[in-house]
Amino acid sequence: MKNAFRNTTRILAFLLFTAICAHTCELCSYEVTPENVKSYESSDKLKDTTKAFEILDKYINWYFNSRDDMAIQFSQELKDYPHFLEAANRFVLESGMMREKKIKEEGWPDSIVDKVWLNQSGMDTLKKNIVLAFRNDLYPPTILKFLKNLQGIRFADSLFARRHALSLLAASLDICSKGNDAPAFPDSIHWNDDEIDNLLKIADKLDSIRIKSSLEKDNSANNNTENNVSKSESLKNSLGPYKSRSCSEEDWFSAITLLDTLYSRLLENAVNTVTNIQISSSETTPITWHANGCGCSQQKELSSDGYLIYPYWHIKEGGDTIDFSTLNRIAYYGLTVSDDGKLETPSGLSAIDFFDRDGQSEFINVAHRHNVKVDWIIKKSEWGPLVEDGQKMQDFFVNLIDQIGQLVNKKNNSMLERFAATLSSNDKDASNRGDGVILWFQNFPTDRENTQLFKSTFLKLRKKLKAANESASANLLMYQLDLTEEKGIYSFDFSHGLLENHKNANNFLMVISDELPLNNNIRKQEIYDDDAPMLWIDYKKWNQIEEDVSHEHQGSITDFFCPHRFEFRLLNIIVCFLAFVLLLCYFISRAIRTKLDKHFILFIGAVVALPALTTTILAIFDPAATRLLFLPLAVVVISAVAASLRKVLLKAC
Repeated sequence: MKNAFRNTTRILAFLLFTAICAHTCELCSYEVTPENVKSYESSDKLKDTTKAFEILDKYINWYFNSRDDMAIQFSQELKDYPHFLEAANRFVLESGMMREKKIKEEGWPDSIVDKVWLNQSGMDTLKKNIVLAFRNDLYPPTILKFLKNLQGIRFADSLFARRHALSLLAASLDICSKGNDAPAFPDSIHWNDDEIDNLLKIADKLDSIRIKSSLEKDNSANNNTENNVSKSESLKNSLGPYKSRSCSEEDWFSAITLLDTLYSRLLENAVNTVTNIQISSSETTPITWHANGCGCSQQKELSSDGYLIYPYWHIKEGGDTIDFSTLNRIAYYGLTVSDDGKLETPSGLSAIDFFDRDGQSEFINVAHRHNVKVDWIIKKSEWGPLVEDGQKMQDFFVNLIDQIGQLVNKKNNSMLERFAATLSSNDKDASNRGDGVILWFQNFPTDRENTQLFKSTFLKLRKKLKAANESASANLLMYQLDLTEEKGIYSFDFSHGLLENHKNANNFLMVISDELPLNNNIRKQEIYDDDAPMLWIDYKKWNQIEEDVSHEHQGSITDFFCPHRFEFRLLNIIVCFLAFVLLLCYFISRAIRTKLDKHFILFIGAVVALPALTTTILAIFDPAATRLLFLPLAVVVISAVAASLRKVLLKAC
């Protein structure tokens, strides 16, 4: 039973993915736009029937060799009216109104169709079906409400878009709506009984325009017709067991399978019509993050890791304001990798060349000043040419490691900041152009050779990153349904073995999940609970909070000091240096010593108090301060003590 259920989930995942991945675009975004919904609602494409029907009229009593030939010809003739093609093709291929000329060939037991055509009556019926199908598909108020609830949300992946649409459909129909694991949607999106009937009756209308062939009619006449349930009633009966209740894991997957069928049949065409698939070109606008006085990350006070994923389409003039105090890390989503292992921006520019430009990497310094780490998400889903050539796959990973090293390990802050950090902070206060990478490799081949190649590459990558920054991380990102118990880089055994020492290596398995948790496998639970900080996506801002992030605000002093700690570090070094120089001059210059001896107590207090003050401020408010911070102060204090002892001894003599 468990194996059967597991196979069902994999089939479902495959269907969900393949049903929507006709468009291959690594970094495309998917959005139902308000403009498209408004245009869809007000469109009057039925006016197109005049010209379209003039084209069809030319083929009254026109002989074709087969139904397929007629469908192909109509598809070509109606290419400018794609919204009519589905109804036209369905009619041509299934209608009993089609006239047929049959011949009897010697040696064949049955007659075969030699010619097919539509007479005037058949063509008129085709036209009526086109109008009926298109009107009912375009204008139902329930579908419009669904589209309006879906609009304004930009998805990073077509699978995200479909999963969210299915979750929205479940919530609209009140499916599995009870319990803690129910999809979180406002009550306003729920459909009332009339709206549900309005949607489901479309299924009846779709069935009504499917005219069965003569043979089907003959067979149906011989069948028992006592059970004459409409399609809408059948759908209602199927959905009934899942309405207004808390669902188990098996129930949820059964419900989502049914909803996927319903969505494909009644809603998908409308959603596709109003969906924009696009790549934003933002190369002229640098990524800009503002803190707006929020202060640094409060890692110790956070109840969980706060993880924000920043997609490239949020880049805009003037930048974005981010509350760094609630975060530990930010991941930038906007890089892909070509088949030759070169990192690229959404528009295809070299990522290394782009981020080497002045000002393009300053956003990382802003995050670092607020004690927040920055990761790079690298996405790839097409592996065809590499799978066919093992050497190309090896070259791909060699180049990828080199490219990631160039991107992440390059020093990004100023020499002055690095100098100040060296003397007063630990190595975790990063100065590099990032703190790690997240590999999002969809559809990666699951054979043994490529799995082992990935493992060796991952370990080399981790070593390369840690050679430049001990706290750097290399992470994996995938869908929950990609995790399997079989082979490949996302099998439980592989993921667990690769990341089992993650607490020391700063590596994490990140799982994107909007499904119910799976609890029927020990290793699976071990992966989820111990190795995988669960990512969830609210579809407007990508973020992950394993538990609610709760903390008290830091206060104005900390808010000001933390992002300016590099300047305070430099100030502390200068103050300690000047105090030491002044003390040194006291010992080696009689003239200076004579002047300072007149106000000796004030002199000693000044050279000790100022360094002590700046050092104490750093020790309290600098999140990366270490014991080395007190070394300059210790030198100053020892020198001051020596000067005081000398003064005492001279008086005694």
